[in-house]
This record gives sequence, structure tokens and C-alpha cells, in this order.
Amino acid sequence: MRKLNSSRRWGAPLLGMAVLAGLILGLTPADTYSESAKLGGEVRFLAHVSTDKPIYKHGDTVYFRTVLLDAFKRTPLAGHTSAKLTIKSPKGATVADSQFNLADSTGGASWKVPSNMAGGEYTAVVSFPNHGHAPAERKFDIRAYRAPRLRTQMEFVRKAYGPGDTVSAVLHTLRAEGGVPTDAKITAVARVDGAEIWRGGASIDDQGFSAVSFSLPATIKEGVGSLTLVIEDGGVIESASKTLPILLQRIPVTFCPEGGDLVAGLDCGLYFEAKTPWGDPADISGEIVDAKGAKVVDFKTVHEGRGRVTFKPVAGARYFAKITEPAGITKLEALPEVQKQGVSLRADEPVFAADAGLDFKVSATKAGKYKLVLSHRERNLAERELELKAGVNQSTYLMPETEADGVFRATLYDTDGKPAAERLVFRRPLHDLRIEVTANPQDAVPGDKVELTIRTTKANGEPISATVGLTVTDDSVLEMIERRKQAPRLMVMALLENEVDSIEDAHIYFSDDAKAPIGIDLLLGTQGWRRFAHMTPDQFMAKHGDKAKRALAFKEAVVQRGGWDGDAGGAGGAPRGLPRPAGGVPPAPNKEVEDEARPDEQDKPAAVEEQAEEKAPVRRVVEDPADEPMDRDFAGRRRAAEQRRALVTIREYSHTLREGRQAGDRRDFTETLYWNAGLKTDDKGLAKVSFFLSDSVTSFRVMADGFTAAGGLGQGDTYIKARQPFYLEPKLPLEVTAGDVIMLPVSLVNSTGGGMKVVLSAEAGEGISIPADFAGDLDLKADERGRLFLPVTVAHHNGKVSLSLAGKAGAFSDRVTREIGVRPMGFPISYSVGGMLGKPQATTIVIPDDVRRSSITTSAKVYTTPAANLTQAVEALVREPYG
Repeated sequence: MRKLNSSRRWGAPLLGMAVLAGLILGLTPADTYSESAKLGGEVRFLAHVSTDKPIYKHGDTVYFRTVLLDAFKRTPLAGHTSAKLTIKSPKGATVADSQFNLADSTGGASWKVPSNMAGGEYTAVVSFPNHGHAPAERKFDIRAYRAPRLRTQMEFVRKAYGPGDTVSAVLHTLRAEGGVPTDAKITAVARVDGAEIWRGGASIDDQGFSAVSFSLPATIKEGVGSLTLVIEDGGVIESASKTLPILLQRIPVTFCPEGGDLVAGLDCGLYFEAKTPWGDPADISGEIVDAKGAKVVDFKTVHEGRGRVTFKPVAGARYFAKITEPAGITKLEALPEVQKQGVSLRADEPVFAADAGLDFKVSATKAGKYKLVLSHRERNLAERELELKAGVNQSTYLMPETEADGVFRATLYDTDGKPAAERLVFRRPLHDLRIEVTANPQDAVPGDKVELTIRTTKANGEPISATVGLTVTDDSVLEMIERRKQAPRLMVMALLENEVDSIEDAHIYFSDDAKAPIGIDLLLGTQGWRRFAHMTPDQFMAKHGDKAKRALAFKEAVVQRGGWDGDAGGAGGAPRGLPRPAGGVPPAPNKEVEDEARPDEQDKPAAVEEQAEEKAPVRRVVEDPADEPMDRDFAGRRRAAEQRRALVTIREYSHTLREGRQAGDRRDFTETLYWNAGLKTDDKGLAKVSFFLSDSVTSFRVMADGFTAAGGLGQGDTYIKARQPFYLEPKLPLEVTAGDVIMLPVSLVNSTGGGMKVVLSAEAGEGISIPADFAGDLDLKADERGRLFLPVTVAHHNGKVSLSLAGKAGAFSDRVTREIGVRPMGFPISYSVGGMLGKPQATTIVIPDDVRRSSITTSAKVYTTPAANLTQAVEALVREPYG
């Protein structure tokens, strides 16, 4: 049996095992594509989850949107469906869970981040225990942060550099409230291995771009470096920093032959992907050389550290990748071994047009009859018998059904009917959707009421009804995440995300960027699930879990009350109470109808009023444990109930003005102003919503993602700029310690065409103090920004303290009230006591006289077994995620 390339990707992690199973079983195309029942039936759905923001602070509300679409046509599911949302901590523990409903394929839930929740990366998992659909997930961060006043995105021209290379970086900067800081001063500092190697300046052009360039040292020991750009926009100072992608001696490169193998004497495509040791993409270029060092062909990465090259291997030869850029990489990367016999399968185009046929180049070392089969998951879309001559390239055309689109799998079967080569191709969607969002007003002031008009049309402008998810949130928070790391939108989720192992830089794939088509092809060629993984679905899912279930659109048979139930017992499924059929798989239904969640299967969701701020769910507090049944599971049941009630079913949130709000008094800095899980436009393609702006002076991004009944997908964005003629903005520390003395910077902004004299005053709550004789004033010219420093002394306190700053500038005024977190000095003290629970126990804790009472907070834990105490001790020793 010939040796197979065990590439890391392409379903690939399962490559050798999957192909071996196919060869042993002698699977034919007919066997392969008649197995839909094993995956859950002809009609299966995939869920797609998104959040309103990527990062959250304590006290923020996270809004989760779930969209359930047909796995093949991406059409919605009519009626109601029940789902379960589980939120997992960075350690994988469940911190909240609850069931919720989806109506017309969309559903939503919200979760308020508790004040004691640890920071880190959390995961929201949406599953369907009553229906068996593959679970979906989305990650989000919880951390302390301050929304920046400048929106910055920094990118290096190349994604990898070596000693002596010239580093070039581009920074794009916009003000939070909109506009370009053309007069801003930029100071750039580069450091390598702890030492400053370069310092320079830059200017910002009228489009917000600035560039810096410098040379790395010829000798680098560790290769740990960073580039920091400090932007001074009048009184606003922000920084953008990024790790220098310095690579020394070796760059890990993964090679993925286009059809699966490099075959001697045949024109073979070769995808490759270069990564830094820390997992980011690396840009490289170099030569494919043979064992004697002779160049065969040049290669170069194109997007996300990925590229593709074509060459004809020679029998018995070994090939290596010699990297010439970045400099200093001396180690050769070995290519997969060349097979003496086999086939080559290549595609003519990186991406095929909607409803167009697909062209392939096929060749084989052995003449004979072959079969090329085109499929989507396990569905056979087209096939063609081929009569190949040895070593001759043959062009082959396949025309799948017009409605089929998305990612296809092309599999070539050899003369014995066994799978020999496979690759993925992408065909653009036939059905389209255009979403236009108009804000009125688009230039507003804090506290204004804004109305959004959503218009959905086909590409030709014909109106069409659609279901649109809508989010309005502070753009400066969204831009805190590097653009390539931002979560994909619905279109990318539905068309690409489940077809690949991992996806980043998602915004480019369906954009107007010239790299978009080749980017899709390179993504599928290096990260796509393929290489016959579909032929051994059980093994594939056992190895890759939920990722494999989503790749196969696997739907589990569900056991419900009265018996098995493949699709919740609706029309087309089996009646409840019948015995499970042989093999454990129900017959494929003709039409799937989901049941609405039953009241006894989920917690009743808290009521949510339209056009109102969300209210915290009412929780029962047990004052005295003696009032409750004292059984062993009481504490666990109470915690579980608290977790479920922490999640609230919601379909729409609209920000309203706080009661008693006064103009010029800014204290509400809510970041998400509007969110809707599924807003339907009418037959004219129109819908309208309204909400009130918060007190932030910033830009809010309006993001709309939608789908039509025919399976069309689309998105549209716009911005709302909240400004005022004069405003002030303090740059507060995230947290301070009792006894700190702070010179608090306060930015003052004059957006008018005339000069003004600003007088600053301040008031502080208990816990911080400001000098009684403080008097701050500053003259600002037209469109000028300045800064004053406010001396603040932190007293002995524990908790949040209010600070109000007021600025008066002639006819204009602004007042900002924010909170500062104050921590007491000192360290936590632990006191332990033991005893038996057979009778009441009492212990006395003496507070030393030199400890301030206002600095004390206490917590008590009772360990009922030595094992519980030991577990807590181990967790204290093993600090995660940083050790």
C-alpha cells in the first residue's frame, strides 16, 4: 500500500486514518453519497453565534445572537426552536447556562457580567439538546479596559523579519468621535531584546495614515521586540503597540499538496502556510530546491502567510523549501515525499462565479478510466467519467445544479474505484442580499434620539424581505481588537467558517479587496477539512469533536419523552413513543418542523420590555439556610438556579435616556445602544428602529447582517457620530490604591470655529480628595485640543468612588461623572479553623487595631471534606492562565 501524506490540515488531521479506511472498505461514490441518514437526514441545520462586542468589562451586558440556517441552502427554519446557551470560563467551567427560544431561525439572550468574574477568554456555546443540531460557539473577552479616544490599527508591511531587515509599519488613526487627527504628533520607539534600537517621528496624512521604517540589528540574540507609536492629538495621548515579528533560524511551514500528494511526472499544485513560533502568520519568500540545492521554482506568500506554487516533481527526488526572506533563516523545510504513482487534481480558478461550471486539470501516472465527483458534504452534485492517458493533463468541466453554491469537494476516484485525490473549491452564492442602513441624524449630539432605516434589496435593486440582525456599539471598543483577529460576520460564518479548521482576517473574504478570491482559495487549500474525512465521519468526529460535527452538519438522533426523536417529533419524523429503529438512526424526514420549547424544559425567561433598558433578573436570596430543605444537593441546586437566571432571553434591546437626565451632564457611557437578534423588513424591504444615544462623545458603528427566505446573505454598515462643540474627557486609571497621588490628565476639546477660555472645576466623593485651591483654566483656539492636570489624592477606601469634572467655556459647558475603583493597601489575610459539624461551632476573628475598618472586605468558605480543601489549595498553587 502506498504511503500517504499525513498533512496537518484538511480534515487532514485525520488524513492517514481516513484514507486507509476508504481503501480497505473499497468505498465507491455511490456508497459515499448515500450516507446522509448517518449524518442525521437530508434536511440539517447549522447554527451561527455572534456577540455585540468582542470585549466586556464587569457590569457590562453581553448580547448573544444565534442564527439557524439550512446547512446546504442556508434557508431559514420556520416556526420555533429551543436551544441552550452555556457560557464557559477560560478554564472550561460552566459559569451560566439556560434555554431560550429561536423564532424564524433567530434567537437572542443576554448575560450581565458579574463583578467577581475572572478576566480572560470566555466561550459561549449554543447547543440543541431537544433537536440534535451541531453546537456552535463564539469566544469573547472579559477584561478591565478604558475605551480609547483614538481608534488605531497598526500593520506591518510584511509579517516576518530577520536580522538586518528593514521593518515598515503603517498606522491608521481616527478620532473616536470621527475625523482625522492631521496635526497629531507621532513618536515611534522600537525595542529588541530589551534595548531601544530606534526612535523616530511620523506625520498623519489627511486619510489618517502614517508610516514608519527602520532597520533591525544585524545580530539578534533572542528576537523579542516591539514597536510602540505614541500619538499626541492635542490633549489626547494614546499609544499603539505591536510585537515585532522577528524570526530567527527557522520558520515552521506546513505544505499541503493540492490533491493530496506530490506525484512524480505530473504537474502538482502545492499550498503552503508559514507561521511564527507564537502562531501568527509569517510572510516568506524563497525557492523550492532539490537535494543538491538546485532551484526548481520560486515561491512567495500572498495572504495570511499562505501561498501556492505549481511544479513537476521527479521520481525519487527530495525537495526542500529554502527561505530567502526574512533574512537569517538557514534551516531547510522538507516537502512531502514524492509518490511514484498517483493522480494530480488542480482547479483552474481560485473562486468560481455563481451558477457557473467548474474547470479542473486532471492527470495520472496510470492510463485508464477515472471518475471525478463533485459534492457538498455527502451530497453528490455532479460526476464525470474520465479516460486519462498516462502523464497527460486533461481539462475537465463539471456543471453542478444551479442552486448549489459555497464550498464544494472534488474527489477523483482511480481505476479501482478508490479515492485518490481531493481538493476544495468555492462557488459564489447564487442568491444575494444588499443591506443599506441610514441613520437620522448621522451627526448627532450625546442623548439624541436616532432613527435607523434598514433597506434590503437584491443586487439589481429589487426590494426583498429579509431578517436582519442589528448592532449599534462604540466603534472605538471594536477597534481595540486587531482587525485580523475580529470575529467573522454572518456571511463568512455561514459560507466558510465551518468548512475550515481556523479562520482569521475574516473581513477580507467577501470584500472588494483584490486579494479576496485568492485568499479564499488559500484558506481552503491550507485549512479546509478534506482528504476523505467525510468517509469516516465517526472517526472524524471522535478526533475533532464539535468542529467535525459542524463540518459535516451532523445532526444527532434525540431521545425525548416517549421514545427517540430525530427532529423533535414534528411532521416528517416518527411519532413519539415508537421504538428506535435498527441502527439507531431515524429515517430522513422530508420537512423539518421544530417544537417550541416546553415550559417544563426551560426556565421561564424574564420579561423584556421594548425600548427600555434591560433589568437585572430577580433573584431569590436565602436569608437563613434553615428555611430551606437541608439536603446534600441544596447548594448545588441553588448555584445552578442562579446561573440559569443570570441569562435572560431577549430579542431586542434599545437604549433609553436615564430618568432626570440634564443636557451637559454626562454620566452614562453605555457602549452598545441597540441590538436586535432578528428584525424583519417588509415586502418593500424596509424596517425602522429608534434609540437614544448615551453620553459618550464617540462614533458608533451600525452593523447589519441578514438572510432571506431563499438563502441570500448580506451585510451593511454605517456610522453615527456623537459630537458637541465643547467637551472634556478625563483619562482615568482603571484602578488606584489607597495613598496614591495622581496627576489626572483631562483633555479639553474646542470643536468650534472660534477661540474660548475654559475653566475647569472638580468634585469628588468620599475616598478621594482634590486641593481646595485648585483652579484650572486654559485658552483654546478654534478647533484646538488641550490638556490640564488635576491633582488627586486617594484616601483609605475600598470600592468605587465618584469623580465629577465640570468645564465652562463661555456659552458652552460640559460635566463628566465617572467612577474610580479604589483598593486598600496591604495584602489578603487568610485565617483557618477546623472542627466537627455535629454541633454548632463558633470562632472569633480579632481585627488588629492598626487596620482601617473601611479597608476590610471579608469572605468565608466552608469545606465539608478534606478533599474539597485540597482542591482549593491546588487551584491556589496553579494560577491560570499565566502560572
